[in-house]
Amino acid sequence: MIWAKHIRRTILFIGWILFIQPIDAHNFECGEGTLLFKEDFGGNHVEDAARREEPLPDSINNLNYSSHLWCLGYQAYGLRKEAIIRRKLAGDPPHIYSDWYADFGDHTYESDTTKGYFMQIDLDYFNPVYVHKLNNLSHNTQLYFSVWGHPVNASSDAPITLSIEDSNGYTFKQRDFVIDHENYAWQKFGIFFSVPEDVTSIVCKVYCGASGSGGDLALDDIEIRQCSSTEETIASTQNSNEKKWFFEASLGGIFNSGNINDLGFNTAGEISRNDSLISFLTNYKFIYKKDNETLRNKELKASIKTDILQYNRWSPFVAIEFITNKFKAYDYKISALTGVKLRIYDKPDLCSYSISAAFMFDRVKYTPEKSILSERNYRLSLRPKIRQKIGDVLTINCISFYQPSFENFNDYIFDTSVNFDCKISTHFFICTGFYHEYRSKLPTEDYKRNDFSTEVSLTVKF
Repeated sequence: MIWAKHIRRTILFIGWILFIQPIDAHNFECGEGTLLFKEDFGGNHVEDAARREEPLPDSINNLNYSSHLWCLGYQAYGLRKEAIIRRKLAGDPPHIYSDWYADFGDHTYESDTTKGYFMQIDLDYFNPVYVHKLNNLSHNTQLYFSVWGHPVNASSDAPITLSIEDSNGYTFKQRDFVIDHENYAWQKFGIFFSVPEDVTSIVCKVYCGASGSGGDLALDDIEIRQCSSTEETIASTQNSNEKKWFFEASLGGIFNSGNINDLGFNTAGEISRNDSLISFLTNYKFIYKKDNETLRNKELKASIKTDILQYNRWSPFVAIEFITNKFKAYDYKISALTGVKLRIYDKPDLCSYSISAAFMFDRVKYTPEKSILSERNYRLSLRPKIRQKIGDVLTINCISFYQPSFENFNDYIFDTSVNFDCKISTHFFICTGFYHEYRSKLPTEDYKRNDFSTEVSLTVKF
């Protein structure tokens, strides 16, 4: 059948995407480009003190500053030639983290700890630790923002985020990286970006900080370069140490009202890969309830989605979705979508607002033998999405889908979800979700137009 042929082609295309190898950013570091800015923190002479006494300006870093010999203090940073050795030295008090730390020097003079300051940070919450504003830029200028990072805690990784904003605070480029503690050495991280239209000033920020372990790290040699040719910026902006894969699994209970009125059991999972060029997400959700050999609910949802240039303001995507639930009149429903997403507003680790529009093809096998609805349908899919973080533990996600048929706009589906993710530890979350689906047209009058559900689950994320 024609529809099956198109779906097979789409699945093969997405499958190829899943296994495509990203281009290593080390080959595209823009090293020969024009250096516009560099921060090496000074101290490049032997006669300079071992620890810099004066802090950075508050416009660059507003954390507490410490020039102490062996302890930074709480939520603080220091500028020094040699990393703090948190084991007992002659004349120093003992420290509870006696085996965590080893000494190292500046990135440029690592084997010579008599020259070069670097920034050492101890931070337990997500916060900008270095900010630099660059002015008088031209549209479409190709730039590379980079930083060298070193783990300080020899037993845990240290996350950092590089962010590019305009002067109004809009984030148009952002990447998360992980400083690998097993590679106990200086490691380079960077992102390419192009100056947007009508923007003449950009603000480059380095964020770090992690609750629990992971907030101890060192930074050095922060640079902004203008690339000498556009060929150097066509590659993936990922560094080989960037966290690209994400995994999620949940287990919980769900209460349904509408075509199904019962409590049920649900489990879900998700795997995603974030990349600047091509990214993907695949997930599933299974709901089940059976009492005394009587089936009350059985639903399976699965999808796979691929974004192209997902960190750009405009991002094309393709997706396939599958659902089966005979209690809602679906023996099965397969949907293929292609469209574009617009990132309206985005702030790192705070909020994200976007809207997408897609062309959608449905192939449905309805449960009733006789249905007044066509088994093939072409729809428009409009989806606004809001993600808002409140404090350090709560994230709210609101998504709505409006999907009218091209043949008859009175035939539409309206689907809304509101989810609250409450963080209870680094990887564990209590998630509560509220869902509503409305179908204006039904295959027979034996079914209900409205379906409501509420679920609570324990979720683990990596």
